[in-house]
Order: sequence, then structure tokens, then C-alpha cells
Amino acid sequence: MAFQEVHEGYLGGLYVQQLHKIFKLCGSPSEDYWRKSTLPHATIFKPQQPYGRCVMEAFKDFPVSALALMDVLLSIDPADRGTAAFALKSEAPLCPDHAIEAREAERDDEDLCIPND
Repeated sequence: MAFQEVHEGYLGGLYVQQLHKIFKLCGSPSEDYWRKSTLPHATIFKPQQPYGRCVMEAFKDFPVSALALMDVLLSIDPADRGTAAFALKSEAPLCPDHAIEAREAERDDEDLCIPND
């Protein structure tokens, strides 16, 4: 077996593992989704057991508005998934408080007018 074949097989295994981690967090797609899928070999990625969605539990310490936004943005079904415009219109804080404070401090420094001697 050539190195390229081994390498591709290994990466393929990693992709499947990554998908299953996503499914464990976001829930696995419905049976209807798998039936309608036009992706070649889609059933290879179908988990043997369906996973329930646990986004809210995994990020329970986040602000409620951020949780609601994450729940929409991490939707498995693209039809239900939010867009960037949707995220910008949400009430969720898009920056951590410390990042906002640092940005405001930078603006304050820029506003200072130091005369040249």
C-alpha cells in the first residue's frame, strides 16, 4: 500500500470522527435528512445510534442570548441555520466583555491630544 493511500485513509477516519463529535454536540441528522441527502456515500457518515442535541447543556454557563444564538448557528439543517446577518442582529454579545473594554481603552488613548514641543 502506498503512503498516499494510507495517509488518505487515516485522514478519512479523522473526518468521520470529527463529524461524530459534531453530531454528539449538535444532534445527528434525522432519518429524513439521510434519505434526501444527495451527497455521495452519505450513509458512511451516518452514526449507528442517533445523537440528541446538547448544545444548551454543553454551554450552560453562557449568557442566555448567546446560547440562543449558538443554538441557531449550530443547526445541522442548513435551512434552520442562522446567517452572519442574523448573528449581527441578535441580542447576543458578539465580543467578550474584556475585548470590548480593551477596544474602548484604545479609543480613549487615540482621543488624547498630546501637543508636540
